[in-house]
Amino acid sequence: LSQAQLLLWLSVTVTLFRFSHSLYMVPSGALLPEIAPGYHERTQMYGFRYMLGSTGGAIAAILTYGVFLRATPAYPLGQLNPAGYPPMAIAVAVLMMSANLISDLGTHSRIPELYRPAPRDVRWREWLSEVASIFRNRNFVVAVVGGVLAAVPAALTTGLSIYFNTVMFALPSRNVAILVATQAL
Repeated sequence: LSQAQLLLWLSVTVTLFRFSHSLYMVPSGALLPEIAPGYHERTQMYGFRYMLGSTGGAIAAILTYGVFLRATPAYPLGQLNPAGYPPMAIAVAVLMMSANLISDLGTHSRIPELYRPAPRDVRWREWLSEVASIFRNRNFVVAVVGGVLAAVPAALTTGLSIYFNTVMFALPSRNVAILVATQAL
């Protein structure tokens, strides 16, 4: 593929991944207050959720750099070896799907207890009005803007770390795995 085609492929793939991931994460996050209505129990469950998510991400990164992208004679910087990426993608996808399925199976028995709102026939104009009212809520706007301001630098740092570690610092994948492991701790 040309550079432009690669950019298009990457943009579409990342957008589709993020969109599909949000189709799981948004309902999952909305479900938690219903499962744990108490403040302390809900806070504890959110803490476990993010701890397990961070642990899963660290495991995926350590597997990536320590197993799938190891240095070879042809690729002293293992993260530049294209042959390691397909098996790594499959392994990480299986890890993510397994974690989601375990979570799904663990909460499935709670379905009968969930709140069921009365059905509404909402017209297009009413729906737009309700969405607009959300954006008129100052607390919501502050929370969203704060979240974006926090997420953008974190995402840039995470996304560019492989570039910095590989191109700027010429770290072999083994050292990148050690960096990821120490960050997880």
